[in-house]
Amino acid sequence: MRAYRVGGVLLLCGALAWLPPLVGVDTRAQSQSPAADLLEKAIRQLNLAIQQAVLAQVRSAPSEVHVHAQVVLNLLQGRGGPDYDATAAPDPGDGVGIIPYVERLRAEPELQGDANESVQLNLENVLWYLERAGEHAKNAREERSLAGAQREMRQALAFLSAAKGREQEITAAGGLLVLRIRLATPAERPGTPQSEK
Repeated sequence: MRAYRVGGVLLLCGALAWLPPLVGVDTRAQSQSPAADLLEKAIRQLNLAIQQAVLAQVRSAPSEVHVHAQVVLNLLQGRGGPDYDATAAPDPGDGVGIIPYVERLRAEPELQGDANESVQLNLENVLWYLERAGEHAKNAREERSLAGAQREMRQALAFLSAAKGREQEITAAGGLLVLRIRLATPAERPGTPQSEK
């Protein structure tokens, strides 16, 4: 990137253009449906939980891993969850919780009916992955050894990653990123002629 002294605004805009990919912000146009909006919120919270599970792997004391495990639980369950505890660990998310977002997504009218059976199966699988991630985060919180706590957080990370999925997956077992493609309009779908203009 070249720096031109045409004014602070131009330099600032050039610098901010690189920020969204670095912090995981989706720069696509705003969602056009309530389901797509819920999905994007769930993905943002899930990215934060994955970050916490990764950070747990580089800590040097069990108590530090316990904090990351609690943050993951806070992000998964939201303020209404039975294991939510913002006094033990901060909640860097919006407080709603990934699981409540996915449950609300499952109830969205536009995702009901026979035509959306595979979408519902996808969301059911995502919820299962998230619940398993929560179980491993709880186990990590209880582990007294560093190796044990980190092992549990690696398991949590695996399930969080499965819940996120990859955009290239096309099965109902795929995660939230697969659903993002299904909910996208044809012009937003990667690989379609409209998206390559």
